Amino acid sequence: NDAVNVDAFYTTISEDSVNDIDQTFNGVYATLKQLVPNNTLDVYFLHQNDGAAMTMYTLGARLAGAVAGVDYTVEVPFQFGDASATNDISAYAFAAKAGYTIPTPMKIRVGAEVDYGSGDDNTGDTDNETWTDIYPTNHGHFGIGDVVNSWSNLFAWSVNASADINEKTKVAVAYWSYTMNEVSTAGDPDDLGSEIDAIVTHKYNNA
Repeated sequence: NDAVNVDAFYTTISEDSVNDIDQTFNGVYATLKQLVPNNTLDVYFLHQNDGAAMTMYTLGARLAGAVAGVDYTVEVPFQFGDASATNDISAYAFAAKAGYTIPTPMKIRVGAEVDYGSGDDNTGDTDNETWTDIYPTNHGHFGIGDVVNSWSNLFAWSVNASADINEKTKVAVAYWSYTMNEVSTAGDPDDLGSEIDAIVTHKYNNA
């Protein structure tokens, strides 16, 4: 209805006819449209089972809104469960972006973004603390060059700007920087690189 939208799904990723143990992925995703004024709040609970010992739950929330020319999105998901019979899952991620659109005909927007996916600190405990992507399509989320293509063990930040040249043409530029949150061995480099994007989009017709 006007206030809430709920999707529930159950999928079988693969079937094991020998042991009768299937890999499954299911969950509930709800969008609350009127709970927070001028904002949309998404909440979700996902369950993934690899058919063996791995059972992972992902619980998260995403808030998106705009006020006085400022747009923003914040998302925080947590993962927990069993990575194996002896290893627990304890991971999380964070993403936030915001921008301000200057009230001009060109709709010039300047913005920034921060993305964080936890890594394992290798302290000797039995927890798997590295964030696990769930059937992702990360192209474009961390820049279009695919210098990195996973939220796992990642700290990324960006500054960006865009403008409408006219009704059909839009330009955008962005700078991205990437590092690992945790390295395998103390003293190893954590830098993953950086990229600069420049994009021109032109709508040829209205088809």
